[in-house]
Amino acid sequence: MKILIFSFGVPVDTLRSVIGARIKALRKSMGMSQSDLAELIGCDAPLIGRYERGVNLPGIEQLIRIATVFNVAPGELLPGGQDALRTRLIALRQEIAEKITEVDSPEYLEEILAFIKKYNIHNDPSKN
Repeated sequence: MKILIFSFGVPVDTLRSVIGARIKALRKSMGMSQSDLAELIGCDAPLIGRYERGVNLPGIEQLIRIATVFNVAPGELLPGGQDALRTRLIALRQEIAEKITEVDSPEYLEEILAFIKKYNIHNDPSKN
């Protein structure tokens, strides 16, 4: 039996993913490496990677340090309603974009493209 733990109204796994995606997006938007961010908040680069992948959740002190580096309110790193869905979508799209570069078969890429077309942006059956 799987037990879900909720925080801020979302499962903790999703919470970690949302916060991680926001950290990664802010870091990249500033042209910063994981090592750069780690140095500024006083930790090691692998920990930043674990935050960004949603493996670890930063504690409140780390969250405040990270927010300070990016000049945002700590609450801006947390999910909220539709914002959590949007951030999750961004993280999933980014993961797909990273994974797709590993596909070396034109046939597999054609299958993936057909699948994407089947579930197009507007879910308009007339376009399928």
